[in-house]
Amino acid sequence: MKSLTALAKLFVLVGLFVFAVGSVRAQGVLTMANSNNTPGEDFTGETYSGSLAGINLSGDTLVGVSLHYADLSGANLTGTYLPNAYLNYANLAHANLSYAELNNTDLNYAILSYADLTHAILDGVVLSHAT
Repeated sequence: MKSLTALAKLFVLVGLFVFAVGSVRAQGVLTMANSNNTPGEDFTGETYSGSLAGINLSGDTLVGVSLHYADLSGANLTGTYLPNAYLNYANLAHANLSYAELNNTDLNYAILSYADLTHAILDGVVLSHAT
């Protein structure tokens, strides 16, 4: 009976650990590998790692994401929710930002050549020195 009690305690501890890990979301790193092109993914507060050229983040949530100097050229950001994001010095050439919500996003020095901003929401966007 002692071993059964110890086993039950172990299951409870493992369950509490899994719950704690699932409940606390550590700041992650956004890469091409962790975006499986499923609309509606949540990358809130994440940072940039590696080239994101051509990535499909359409319909995803990227609140406050840090993408300084990111290469997002040719990226599909259609309908992406990007408020309070940091995209200064980012390369968004040929990116599709149609219907994206970019409220209060920092686009200082961003490259927006041929980017599609059709119907994008740009309230409070900072575009100082952007091209």
